[in-house]
Amino acid sequence: MTQSPSPLKIGDRVARYRIDGVLGSGGMGQVYLARDTALQRTVAIKLVDPRRQRPQELVREARLAASLDHPSICTIHGVDYLGEEPFLVMEHVKGIPLSKVIRGRRSISITTALDFARQIVSAVSHAHDRGVIHGDLKSSNIMVGPNGHVTILDFGLAVRSDAGMRKAEIESTRLSPSSGAAGTVPYMAPEIIRGQPASVQSDIWALGVLLFEMIAGRRPFIGGTPYEVAANILVDKRTRMESLVHGPIRAVVDRCLALDPAGRYRSAKELEAALRPLRRRRVPVAVENEDRVSV
Repeated sequence: MTQSPSPLKIGDRVARYRIDGVLGSGGMGQVYLARDTALQRTVAIKLVDPRRQRPQELVREARLAASLDHPSICTIHGVDYLGEEPFLVMEHVKGIPLSKVIRGRRSISITTALDFARQIVSAVSHAHDRGVIHGDLKSSNIMVGPNGHVTILDFGLAVRSDAGMRKAEIESTRLSPSSGAAGTVPYMAPEIIRGQPASVQSDIWALGVLLFEMIAGRRPFIGGTPYEVAANILVDKRTRMESLVHGPIRAVVDRCLALDPAGRYRSAKELEAALRPLRRRRVPVAVENEDRVSV
């Protein structure tokens, strides 16, 4: 029987990497801050629980992400091995998750939301142009740097296009692949919940959820359990967006969140074009953490 990997401690050595800290931990595995002792640089390494993700899937993730080259997509340095188990070596992205930026400030300004959205959509458009669909876009997988630069971190569910719980638990819950759906429930398009494969339009849906979340300070679809959230998505039962959010911005969000995929933007590039006239000039962003301390 495959065992869950033991947590690594500060000072441990994994291949040529020295563990310097823990960046994140969840049901899929752990991400550590590490030092590449051969190249003398700081990196992040991702070790997955082999019971949750097969080794070949991690290698596939690395290959897909490594095929992309965009300033808002985390750079993959390579794959190494701890015994027989592979782990991902990637760029260490400084900053805080977009989810914490939103929670720490309740919501962010329209100007900032549009600036973040433009960067995220540009990265997704780059991936789509190269045949890669992300499949799990969410605010906790997007890092915001001190200068307002955003970086998408996780391509764990990415695919080739030719190919009763607590709130904290709901955020990281993924429906079982055996059900025909995979992803993070509050960001899942209705067709994904029904078991259809990820597509350009399902990524567009997730981008709409992100834009709504940044503007309103909460996700459009909520519930006490993942199944309740999924049910609300299927019948388009959204939380209220403040009345001050109207006109062209509201129209963009509504089109992204059309129940019928055919009603959404046909591509991320088309969404980019729709966002462009809403804010022509980028404004410097001061990003704060949950304690209102600039980072």
